[in-house]
Amino acid sequence: MPASGASQQIARNDTAILSIGLFKLVKGLLLVLVGLGAHALLHRDIGDTILKLVDALRVDPDNRYVHAALERVLNVTPNQLKEISAGTFIYAGLLLTEGIGLLMRKHWAEWFTVIRQVV
Repeated sequence: MPASGASQQIARNDTAILSIGLFKLVKGLLLVLVGLGAHALLHRDIGDTILKLVDALRVDPDNRYVHAALERVLNVTPNQLKEISAGTFIYAGLLLTEGIGLLMRKHWAEWFTVIRQVV
């Protein structure tokens, strides 16, 4: 017996919501890693760490785009790193909350996602 159109629509919506939830979880976890990286840079020489990274990635530091990015990164103060780290963790918390709620098929998570996108 073929599935009705309404049940197929519900199944598609459910798959979409679960996909969005998984995507939000991945973004949230990546942001946690970025926040941890920013926090780890608080206790190190940022310039030395970034230059080692550029060398390890074999990027030409004299490239104008890379050079401009390096100038901006090397001028970051420890206070700015703290703010970046805190902001990243807060945003990661929002994404993880949305993702977990969507994967658990909670109705509030759907509304939370929609409202956060509008605001």
